[in-house]
Amino acid sequence: MVYLTADGTVVEKRSLFRLSLPLDILWGVLDFVSIFFQTLVDPEGAKADRWARGGGATGGGGGGKKKIRGMKDTQGANDCGPAGG
Repeated sequence: MVYLTADGTVVEKRSLFRLSLPLDILWGVLDFVSIFFQTLVDPEGAKADRWARGGGATGGGGGGKKKIRGMKDTQGANDCGPAGG
C-alpha cells in the first residue's frame, strides 16, 4: 500500500519505528472505545449519525470535510468543485 508522508513524499511502506506509532495506536483504541460506548448507549443514534454523514451502503455524498490525522491543512489544495454526473 502506498502512503503519503507529512511533507508530501510518496512511500511504499511506513517505517515500523516511526515516532507516531504509539499515538496512532492510542487514537485507534480511543476511537474504538468511544464508538463501542456510543452504540451501547444509543444504537439507533449511532446508526443515524453514520447515515447523516453520508456514509453507508447506498453511497451518498462524502459528508463534510474531514481532517485526516497526520496531514497538514489541505484547504485550497484542490480549487475545482466536486465532480458531478
